Amino acid sequence: MDMKCIYGLGIMVCLLSCSPAGSNRKESTLSTGTHSVTSSLGGKVLLKPYAGPDSIAQQQFLYFHLSLIPAAGVEIQKSKENNYYADFEIQQHLQLMQGADTLSPVICQRVPALHANQFEYEVVFDRMAKGPATFLLQDDKLGIGIAAISFTETELN
Repeated sequence: MDMKCIYGLGIMVCLLSCSPAGSNRKESTLSTGTHSVTSSLGGKVLLKPYAGPDSIAQQQFLYFHLSLIPAAGVEIQKSKENNYYADFEIQQHLQLMQGADTLSPVICQRVPALHANQFEYEVVFDRMAKGPATFLLQDDKLGIGIAAISFTETELN
């Protein structure tokens, strides 16, 4: 396991959420730095950046806690395929755009959710540069759809 994985495994992540790409329908702020946004299919995305385990990790990586809540009335069928997607393939549908770079997560670890039909993750990206960034989710199986969340440099530090 390389150092990137070691740094990310013990991290607590917070989430900041935003509305679908092209829309600015921010719905509510849940707590400092945490936002709730409605996705393209009516689901909720909660996303909050948080500090890394130490100053070295904070300089190299960006840490987030991500919650995905499907739209009301949408039940995700319990199947091997959907469970595999939620555990492993969701990582392929998350991106962070920072400057000219589009990054995939270094770590995307599913964590236990408090409610049924809700998905929670700790997500870690390489920190490519200082400055604003946009988180993008393009889900096609969990009833979320598309959501984009923009962060200022201050929110990421």
